[in-house]
Amino acid sequence: VSRVEFKVFNRWGNLVFETENIELNWDGNDFKNGKDLPEAVYYYTCNVYEQSFNGGELLQKEMSGYIHLFREIE
Repeated sequence: VSRVEFKVFNRWGNLVFETENIELNWDGNDFKNGKDLPEAVYYYTCNVYEQSFNGGELLQKEMSGYIHLFREIE
């Protein structure tokens, strides 16, 4: 895998996170302001690319689904 296009949206369709890093590393914060997002169900899309033998990138897989964000009770 050479890169991904990973995006997370809230229930109103607003983009709350995006990355091309293959490690994803979403911590449940809004990437625009760094604030914790509320517990909720979020929708994600992810395009996975891999390096081809001739040096170009090929779209390997398109994925989408839901993430249920839980917060630890203090």
